Formats: sequence, C-alpha cells, structure tokens
Amino acid sequence: MSIPITHLSYQIDPYTRYAQLSQHADFAWDDAAQAWIVSRAVLISAVLADARCAVRPAHEAVPKALQGSAAGEIFSHLIRMNEAEAHRVGKASLMRCLGTLDLSQVQKVVIAISNEIGLPDSTGAALNQWVYQLPLRCVALLMGFDLITSTLIAQEIAEFVACLSILSSEEELQQASRAAEVLRARMQNHLRASIVNDVTPTHSFIHSLQVAAKAEGWTDNDAIVANLVGLLSQSYEGTAGLLANTVIQLHQQTTWRDQLQREIGSSNNSSPLLQQFVLEVARFDPAIHSTRRFVTQDCSIGGQELRSGQTIILLLAAANRDNTQVADADCFNPQRHALPQWGFSAGRHACLGQQLAIAIVEQAVLRLLPIWSEAQWQNLSWEYQTSLNARLAKFK
Repeated sequence: MSIPITHLSYQIDPYTRYAQLSQHADFAWDDAAQAWIVSRAVLISAVLADARCAVRPAHEAVPKALQGSAAGEIFSHLIRMNEAEAHRVGKASLMRCLGTLDLSQVQKVVIAISNEIGLPDSTGAALNQWVYQLPLRCVALLMGFDLITSTLIAQEIAEFVACLSILSSEEELQQASRAAEVLRARMQNHLRASIVNDVTPTHSFIHSLQVAAKAEGWTDNDAIVANLVGLLSQSYEGTAGLLANTVIQLHQQTTWRDQLQREIGSSNNSSPLLQQFVLEVARFDPAIHSTRRFVTQDCSIGGQELRSGQTIILLLAAANRDNTQVADADCFNPQRHALPQWGFSAGRHACLGQQLAIAIVEQAVLRLLPIWSEAQWQNLSWEYQTSLNARLAKFK
C-alpha cells in the first residue's frame, strides 16, 4: 500500500516516490487528499506565480479551529497567509527591513546563545534543544530581546506553532491560543517601549522595521505585531528544520565534512564551501517539503483545467530534485551554481527570511564542526516528526 501524499515529508526516503510522481501526469488528482498534486518544477513555479491560486480558501481566511482565538487573530494578519493589499504592504516593509539587516550580527547572537546553552554533544536531548532553540532565540535577540526573555519566547513559540498544524489536538490548540496571547502582549510592549523610551539602536531590526513600515505606509500595528511573531515561528520550524537537516547531511556526506573541517580548522574561520553546503542541503533535503494553494476562480494552468474551490498540493522538495532543472539532481554536490530553492517557495509568497536562515545555520555549524569527533558524527541517529508539510528531524 503506497504512503499517502500528505505523509511523505516525514518518511526516511520520500524522494523515490517524488520521482515516480514526476514521471506521470503534470497534474495528478489524489482522491485521498482531494487535491491536485504537482511535482514538476516548471508547473510549481506557474502555480506559485498565478494570482488565482491563493494561500487560503476564499471562504475560510482563518482555519475554523482558530477562529475567535488569539492564535486566529495572529494568523489573520500573517502576510504569508494573505493576498492583495494586506500582503503587498507588509511584504514590502519586511523586505525593506530584512534587506538592511547586518548579517554580521548573526555571528554575535549565535555565539551568545551557544555560550549560554552550551554546544551539544551527540545525545538526542542536547542536540534537539540546540537545533530547535538556537535559530528562534537568534531571531529574538536580533529583535532586541535579551537572553533571558529569549528563553521564555522559545517556550511560548513552541506552544504557539501547534496552532499551525491541522494535526493538533483540542488541548494543543487551547495551549497555542494562550501562548499567542502572551506573545502578542510581549511584542506589543516591546514595540511600545522602543518608541516611547527611544531605546532601540538605529541599526536594530525593530528600528529598521519601523522605518520601513513608515516608508511603505504599513500602519496596522496589529499586523506588524503578528508578523514579528510569525518570523519567530518560522525560525522555530523552517530554520531549525534546515539546521537539523544540515547536521544529518554532515553525518552522511563524510568527504564534504572532512573538507569543511580542514578549511574551518580550530579557529572557527568560515569558508565559501560552508555556505554552499547549507544551500545544497536546502535544495537536496529542504525543511519544507510541500505547500498548498487554493483555486479562487476557474482557470487553466499548464493545460490543466482547474475549478474554483479546488486544492493544489505543491511538492516543493520534488521540484528541487527535478532533473530538468538540476543536473544529476539526486547527487549531493555543494559546488553547484545558482541552486533552485523551491523549499523557500517562490513568487508572491517566497520566504523573506531565506538569507537570514542560511546565515544562522552557517554560523551554528561553524561552532559545531571543530568540536565534534568522528565518533560523535557516526553515533548520530534520528527520526522525523509527524507533519503534513515539514521535514523536522528529532535526534535520538
């Protein structure tokens, strides 16, 4: 019996099935998922670029399970879950802000957090804590929160992200909504204090966002607060998932790991190969394997007639392995050029934090590589957490 499409992201090897799907129809209807399945890169790009394919169903801007809750209120303002003007103005502001972010600050916050929680040994508990706390707390520090507060935020975001999965129980949804209330109040107070007390340095993320929002006319404070919480939640899953998958590839790609260790040495000096390695991980085994789009009006894409109300599941990870786009796509090779990155999506809803995510993972690995022994790398073991679209390793 074949594994359902929605279960592929947390299998040990989903790529054989992705390859099989890519050999068949451009659009394949899946009865179990009640959705069109698209795995070819050119068609995924076409769907992502088409304004008639929205990130939410036209009749349900906020999932029913979240409606009327604090978590639902945050969800309703997320630019990645909105279209038209609500999406445009927020995206323009965040793009302007992230474009001015000094990525050299990432090294400082990674070191600060690593010094506090310690670099992990290869035991599952220590490695999981490091992988899932470090990226999120890095973003919190870049936003101007202190180390102690970043610890609290990490706990709150871990509870909040439960609301973003349709697999969550009623208890998890209630917990997520309580966490959403705390996060919203914390972020509102943080923004208010930075304005009233004028304590935010002019080079900081929050100051840059305030300047960008003013320039773009983004005046909805609730939306700004919600999207700052959204950036934190994306780092908890997306960036942490990329960091975990990078650790796994360092375990598996021994030749490349040896070369990186020689280049970096004990001095923690980075190398061009390290960034290329992380980028290749993002292509070869991304943290986000699929996304959905909802047809808002009858249309035709790639020769396929689509009806309003239908769902499309885009297998982003399959597009990354599309041999029409990437030569020898099933081979891990960090020396590729102009790597496609459908795992970060594309078009209107392309991930705005891609550059930041790569920088965080690069700096994290830079701390880890010089201290781990060959035995620690060889003893690594893991499984994947249940998720309908993300590939989140849990180390054992």
